[in-house]
Amino acid sequence: MASRMWSGMLYVFIKTRSFFVSIFLCCFNGKIVWAETVTLTSLSGGFKIEGDLIEADAHLFTLETDFGEVTLNRDKVTCTGEACPDHHQSSVLLSADPTFIERFLLPQFQAFVRHKNLNVQELYSSDGIDLILSTKTGNEIVIFTLKSSSTDDAIRDLIAGTADVAISDRPLNEEERSMIEVTSFGQVKSKVGQYLLAKDALVLVKNPQSTTNDLTLSALLELIEAHFLSSKNSKPDFTLYLSGSLSVLENFTRTGKDMNKKDILADIDTLRQFIEKDATGIGIVPKSIAQGLQIHEFYDRCGEYIHVNARTIETGDYPFSFSLFAFTSPSPLPEMARSFFEFLSSPMGQMVAERTGYVRTSSRPQPFVEQGGRLSHALINASSDVTISDLKDMVRNLKPKKRLSTTFRFLNGNLELDQNSKAMLLRLASDIRSGDYRNTKLSLVGFSDSDGSAQTNLSISLIRAEYVKEALFTLLEPEDPLRETIETLTFGEVLPITCDNSSLGQKTNRRVEVWVE
Repeated sequence: MASRMWSGMLYVFIKTRSFFVSIFLCCFNGKIVWAETVTLTSLSGGFKIEGDLIEADAHLFTLETDFGEVTLNRDKVTCTGEACPDHHQSSVLLSADPTFIERFLLPQFQAFVRHKNLNVQELYSSDGIDLILSTKTGNEIVIFTLKSSSTDDAIRDLIAGTADVAISDRPLNEEERSMIEVTSFGQVKSKVGQYLLAKDALVLVKNPQSTTNDLTLSALLELIEAHFLSSKNSKPDFTLYLSGSLSVLENFTRTGKDMNKKDILADIDTLRQFIEKDATGIGIVPKSIAQGLQIHEFYDRCGEYIHVNARTIETGDYPFSFSLFAFTSPSPLPEMARSFFEFLSSPMGQMVAERTGYVRTSSRPQPFVEQGGRLSHALINASSDVTISDLKDMVRNLKPKKRLSTTFRFLNGNLELDQNSKAMLLRLASDIRSGDYRNTKLSLVGFSDSDGSAQTNLSISLIRAEYVKEALFTLLEPEDPLRETIETLTFGEVLPITCDNSSLGQKTNRRVEVWVE
């Protein structure tokens, strides 16, 4: 009885104080407990509720109201009252390449706030850019801090816990992933979050007056290694310049961490100046920033040009294609941050990505009749083991279908999907769950390189297609009706994308395509 009387007296005392900030608080498991009246209003202004703020953390408000205890998402409301916690508590730090911040993230944030009917204020400092998102009435919701860094430094920031999001042009390796997900005591935290933002590709650019002869893919790889490896003493016939991330080029060559960083130019404008002055100069840059520069095409040893365009980048058929990821801390992001990354994969976000020079990640169908270039390449360059009957069988099966840009490729020729393919698998499963392929039939079509016998390659490509099917099924509901309509087909080495005379060419040819009917 005495205990209940004391509790009641304390409650009345707090409710009736007038000249002081009447807050009762204590900390428990990182949450703050309050006892003061506040008003929570939806961002649109259409909903309002008043009550005692009894609990607040980075994501939720909990009120004691006349209707009982109510918990609301912090990103969905604004808080009015002296007991409201600091508006700046909801903040997210993104560590990213400065060019990607300027060309991709800032335009996306502008589109996002228009879509959400919010305001954004940009504050620049030597450390980066603060984007303060607020409602039209001026109530701040979340602060995004964009810190300029390299890909490797961004990942190190995520490992150290100084960044919430690392923007990367390469996948995390297993050591990095483990350092983020496992504590020093060996306890496993939540998994690293991953978003597939956009696609891009490395291209060659040259002086408009250059008389440089065309290069084969193999010769290009040898040129890169000869020029950038500090251990090489020979001077190649061309001067090679690079602007962009070092890690992207390392993924396509044997240069590894021995690449000489002094050869990396600070920005695209500096590279442009070098190229304009050097008639033998060749630059390697991401296609997204190559506007106004002449792209220098190269070809495979089969004599076919390797074309770079949005479609070949989407599918990964252009061998120097790469993806841009956002890796997030195991700790939950504020809902407004999650909403932003979901916006990037929406039709509006994908349109902004294309407008800024990047390639969309959403899958687009291409009818069989529009793939004449691939078929002619197959007819000319198919191995001697491929027969006319094999080609007819493929045409007969695929002619009624359309190829999606979603394509799965593998690490080192085994059954493990590369990181880009894992991200595409998640996207395909999400699209299926959303009903995008309702009343259709999906075909997972396996292809191989020409290393080995045709029959062996046919079997291997079928195994890969079945592997992708099983991996996809683990992401779908058991009762999903589309599971019954997903089939696997295999054509082995019948339809090569490029020559097999390099490891990069072989990796490009080993794939599982997605077709829809």
